[in-house]
Amino acid sequence: MNNDVLFVCKRHSNLPVSLEEGMTGVLHFPVDSEGRNLTTIKETVIKRADVASLLDQISTIDDSIEDVLAMASKYGTLSFDSFDGVSADKKKLDSVTDWLTLSSDINKVMDFSDNARISASYDEIKDAKIRMTLVLNKYLSMSSYRVNVYLSGKNPSNVEEGFSQIFEYTQPRDFISFVWRIVLDIVMSAENNDSNSWARCPYCKKFDLKDNMHIMKSGLAVHHEHYRAWYEKQKRAEGKRNYKCVYCGKRDSLKNMNKMENKTNMYYHEKCLKEHESNNKGQTSSD
Repeated sequence: MNNDVLFVCKRHSNLPVSLEEGMTGVLHFPVDSEGRNLTTIKETVIKRADVASLLDQISTIDDSIEDVLAMASKYGTLSFDSFDGVSADKKKLDSVTDWLTLSSDINKVMDFSDNARISASYDEIKDAKIRMTLVLNKYLSMSSYRVNVYLSGKNPSNVEEGFSQIFEYTQPRDFISFVWRIVLDIVMSAENNDSNSWARCPYCKKFDLKDNMHIMKSGLAVHHEHYRAWYEKQKRAEGKRNYKCVYCGKRDSLKNMNKMENKTNMYYHEKCLKEHESNNKGQTSSD
């Protein structure tokens, strides 16, 4: 397989996917006589350059049945176990709801990831990361992968010489596993400030390669044309946001507080700091 090819979706027909008669919201994958004999394979190749567009399509389905049918017609079934119109041993039936949930959950994960970078308080950051992890774990536990092992030796034709290395990697077996592997890569690249990945612009909500974006200190990647607008939006939000004083525990606006040096997302009232220092001095004197 070409190194630029990340995944290949397969169907047994060129006919468009429709809704199953008598079964609300269930997708029907039609096949012709050739398809039933497994002689017709329709492939949709997903390359690295296609990923941003694919994620944009999924994340903007927005309750549109027509969008779901178009996506299913192009990319096939979601799961390795989904019935594709041919394999009788595959019992799961894909539905419109499955696609809408996929779209909604991707947006949730990306929103949580953004919030973990821009939230002011530790509690908000922790909450965003917990919620993001719960959604990711749900899909990753459902994912299906194929393991490939390659043995490399000095002389591959002579097994007796042994092998010097073993290369092992996993390949997603179905579309939904592939999509969530990409989403996980995006989240992890934000956590590790990795520039060799994709990101979703928090301003326009469009996906792109990070090479085409401005990387902020927070780890957020913003399209160059939206950077100034996003920066101004965040400055306005900071002025309206409430922060909790580390000394008195009360929440207040940023204009009434100071940020602690060398501390992330920790703020205090000047009055509370002086009272804290005074109390410490009093305790030291009494000791």
